Amino acid sequence: MFKRTLLSLSILAILTSQPLADSDPAGSLPADFNADNTVDFNDFFLFVEQFGQSCSNDCSALTADLDSNQSVTFADFFLFVEQFGQTFVPLLITPQNQTVALGSTLSLQLTPTARAPIDLAFFVGPLPLPTNARFEAQSGSFTFTPTPEQAGQSFSLLFGASSATQYDCYTIVITVPGQADQAGPSGLSGRILDAQTFVEEGIELPIVGATVSLLNTQISVVTDDQGHFALGQITADSLILDINPSTAAPGPDGAVYAGFREQIALLSGVENIVSRPFYLPRLETASSTVIIPDNITIVNNERLGIALNVPANSARDASGELYTGALTISEVPENLAPAALPDNLQPGVLVTIQPVGIRFDPPAPITFPNLDNAPEGSEVDIWSLDPDTGAFAIVGVGKVSGSQILTVAGGGVRQADWHLISQAVLISCAAGSLLDEASAQFGISPSQCSQDQAMPLDIPLETDKCSASDEAENDCDCTEDCADKSSGNLVIEHNLLSDPSVPAGFGLVYNSITANPEPIVNADATVSQSISSQLRVGGAAIGQEQFTNTSQLDENRDQSIRQTVSFEAKDLATGIYPYDYTLKSNYPVSAVSNTISGKVIVNNQDVTRFSRPVDGQPQPQMEKRPSFYQSAGGNILLDAKRRRQFHPHYGGRQSYPF
Repeated sequence: MFKRTLLSLSILAILTSQPLADSDPAGSLPADFNADNTVDFNDFFLFVEQFGQSCSNDCSALTADLDSNQSVTFADFFLFVEQFGQTFVPLLITPQNQTVALGSTLSLQLTPTARAPIDLAFFVGPLPLPTNARFEAQSGSFTFTPTPEQAGQSFSLLFGASSATQYDCYTIVITVPGQADQAGPSGLSGRILDAQTFVEEGIELPIVGATVSLLNTQISVVTDDQGHFALGQITADSLILDINPSTAAPGPDGAVYAGFREQIALLSGVENIVSRPFYLPRLETASSTVIIPDNITIVNNERLGIALNVPANSARDASGELYTGALTISEVPENLAPAALPDNLQPGVLVTIQPVGIRFDPPAPITFPNLDNAPEGSEVDIWSLDPDTGAFAIVGVGKVSGSQILTVAGGGVRQADWHLISQAVLISCAAGSLLDEASAQFGISPSQCSQDQAMPLDIPLETDKCSASDEAENDCDCTEDCADKSSGNLVIEHNLLSDPSVPAGFGLVYNSITANPEPIVNADATVSQSISSQLRVGGAAIGQEQFTNTSQLDENRDQSIRQTVSFEAKDLATGIYPYDYTLKSNYPVSAVSNTISGKVIVNNQDVTRFSRPVDGQPQPQMEKRPSFYQSAGGNILLDAKRRRQFHPHYGGRQSYPF
């Protein structure tokens, strides 16, 4: 996440505040008290009116408190002078409130203004985002597919952008209307376009007259003159969508299109809208080869260097009869694969063998080019889209032989559809130090660490005091400050003077880890030509994708490399946040990734306040955020209503962070 010096407190105050009012922009000039986008003498007069005032609880009216210390002093005046004469330049075109129905996906793009600088960083809050919401900090894109449980709810989110000198943000209310009729039928609609025209010319060319149906039902329609289709009266919640272009009008120069099948999950009782078009590639007719049942037939796409070896009497149609028609091998344009392609696979080449559904028994060996320059004898996975299930599955193993990848005996193409090769997924997670109660909280045993579960590194809530031996080795000063050489954590402790209102042994502790929290997430990855990683916390991408050069390591050996990422959590309230940590093995033309999901602890004591003692005990007063309460019996994470969330066992004297 980005760092800002003067503006960080302002952004933090907005992101951790109570629900915000609709559509009011928050400018990057805190001293612009009258909100006219300029800091001038009118703002100075307003500052003078508040000079010397202070507040205790609700400080919203004390707008001149620029340093957020609950009083307006000369320190605020110096901050005001720094902004005097500045004019606010809007960075974003004002986004509007949004409504998204069940069964559809909201896509929102933050758009910079013409005068905005090019070094913008986008942000959203508060985190975590609603379920099924995702935000890309680099591009400013936001998507949200609501669940039935979110029907009838509204979500207030703050979207913004910052440059080196200012920020601009707006609160947007996203409403999910109505409620799904779980007993009623559902609908499905979408659009079918020409893939090549979109890639080569950026034009959306509709495919007209294609037959769209749901397998094993009587529900079927053809696409209209804009490529749209709408299926209704659907009673199942999961079906196989079949797109058959044999009935479609020819494309440019008489082009014929490839069809495919995909499993579709539907919400009952609503119109399910597929927002991403279905892009159909054109058949490469130069590869068209007629199958002669009594002979071995080789279907070859010379341009791609891909060949299918069809054994004699092995190809059969849907009725079980020997197939005597033609087969083709065609390339699917990059990034326009069917939605069923697993998210973790980025193949160097994806092809479709047409027509869909022709079965091969025994499986037909397929040969791919060695585009990734994989070493001799190494193996890759062969994937196919199964037209019966509408999902991709591994159907064989390929072995590198020179410039080709040959199918190992026993594997191969079982049915004609969409096909690719990929390096094996060999990324595993690595647990940090585990706490028994954390294990119980997250449902993970301390010894378990699978591909989809990882424990967060626990953050010490109170650094252990050094011993006499530590002091002798100059590790720290046991009587005053303590700096941990391994972590860089600085602890400064102040013992309070004896007072009837303060219990004996009570002190204040500054802990740099909790005052400026930067939690750590880590995982292990097997060595490849290069490794990259991307962290997502609460649904929002954190920073840029990080790349690690592993060219000096031997990927042919059983080695692993630990990937570790820390993120700035100063804008997050104390709590437990879900994260997704994606690690990717990158090869010359392909990539394969794995996403590890877990929960990470954020202990942010940056704005802790104290109230007067009650019954002789200090009472932490949390301002709109949960926090860690520390006592001799342990440390307890409570939410804003003081309900227990997490209780790791750390002993120690009675102290509070400040």
